[in-house]
Amino acid sequence: MMPSNQTDPVLVTIICLVYNHEPYLRQCLDGFVMQKTDFKIEAIVHDDCSTDNSRAIIQEYAEKYPSIIIPVYESENQYSKIGFSGINKLLEPYVHGKYIAFCEGDDYWTDSLKLQKQVNYLEIHPECGMVYTQAYQFEENTGKRSLGWARQTNFEKLLIGLNTIITLTTCLRSEFFFKFQKEINPPKTWLMADYPLWLYIAYHTDIYFMNRITGEYRILENSASHSTDIRKQINFIESSLSIRLFLDKSLCGSSHKKQVYQDAVKNCFDISKSNNANLFGEIFKLSKRGKIVSVRNILKMITYSNRWGRQIIRKRLSL
Repeated sequence: MMPSNQTDPVLVTIICLVYNHEPYLRQCLDGFVMQKTDFKIEAIVHDDCSTDNSRAIIQEYAEKYPSIIIPVYESENQYSKIGFSGINKLLEPYVHGKYIAFCEGDDYWTDSLKLQKQVNYLEIHPECGMVYTQAYQFEENTGKRSLGWARQTNFEKLLIGLNTIITLTTCLRSEFFFKFQKEINPPKTWLMADYPLWLYIAYHTDIYFMNRITGEYRILENSASHSTDIRKQINFIESSLSIRLFLDKSLCGSSHKKQVYQDAVKNCFDISKSNNANLFGEIFKLSKRGKIVSVRNILKMITYSNRWGRQIIRKRLSL
């Protein structure tokens, strides 16, 4: 980090959520302290009562880099009580920066100029509320590394399609973070805190995709957003649907309700296909709730159901 006056105000606050991230945490924290900036930064590192050595690693970095690493330790796990949204609310008093960047303890930054480049853009583009970049994605169980899915997007594309914003690459104006918490007051039941924030910001202001690779997103076999358990995958879709319907209603008067349901049904079909699972019941209930039951969807559900049934019969005959 470039020298800065200790009396200078913090310009960027990094929020880093940690829970049992011992194998990856040093790499994550190294990404913070290597940042080359002409402004002051702070990293609020929140350990949610980890049962491994994450706390000891955080303490080590806090002692070595006291002007950057600000530890917050929990004696009880907060996620189980208040969810991700509640943790963000809990960390509000620690945020001093004009801008906020996010990076969870199992992800990391590879670009030492990440924050400097993003802040430079935001400083000269007041109409822009958030900048995000590209990243690599790394599958922990296979060792496969590939280019991430980030690209330029807007509110409508985020609402009724793929979320193409990778959390660890973002830098946003903290005013939107605070306004979102106050106006939306996200509930504990939402399984993600980043996606609804992106929707809120994209609705109120411009967002900009800076096409440079600044970090790596680690895909663990079982995490909040990735799981091999089909039930958990469906629950994630349901939570995403709840978020989208809520924000569509509060911001747009439910003008995208039909499209939101159609995309959720599509996601269920994708899970059915990728897992060779019969999700006829779940898909039908979702279609009925959204009032989008159609002959085409029913035929598609029957096709998937029959395909699943044939596969089960083949497996049994081969025993």
